[in-house]
Amino acid sequence: MGKAIGKSRNILLVEDEPLLAAMVQDLLHDTGYVVTHADTLQGAMAAVARERFDAAMLDINLGDDEVYPVAEKLRAMEVPFFFASARGAGGLSSAFRHHPIVPKPYRIDQIEALLDAALRGDLPLNDPRGPRSGNGRAHSTAN
Repeated sequence: MGKAIGKSRNILLVEDEPLLAAMVQDLLHDTGYVVTHADTLQGAMAAVARERFDAAMLDINLGDDEVYPVAEKLRAMEVPFFFASARGAGGLSSAFRHHPIVPKPYRIDQIEALLDAALRGDLPLNDPRGPRSGNGRAHSTAN
């Protein structure tokens, strides 16, 4: 997995399955990323409020909650993210139906590919505000 030379990248991992979260977190740490893990909606919202992330991987189901408020906040902050869920693409909220998703069970190379794309600014994102530039940031049309 690639990374920016000379700069650690801060990744938000939202996953409520402890073994899966530990595996992904270890992989990312071993590759040189700084990982903040949250296993609840409240924990993820608090992390987004206090830190700036370069990218995020979001499990959809977090106990009785869904991760969509975190996804909305990340999208508003122009932080690239993707979903990882047993639901697959058919289980995504209509607001995110064209957003990248890795279906569980997934392979680590799938996670690596989407994370690398996110950090390069090449992650295809569903943004209702319009097309995105090559750097992964949305173009603003507001005055």
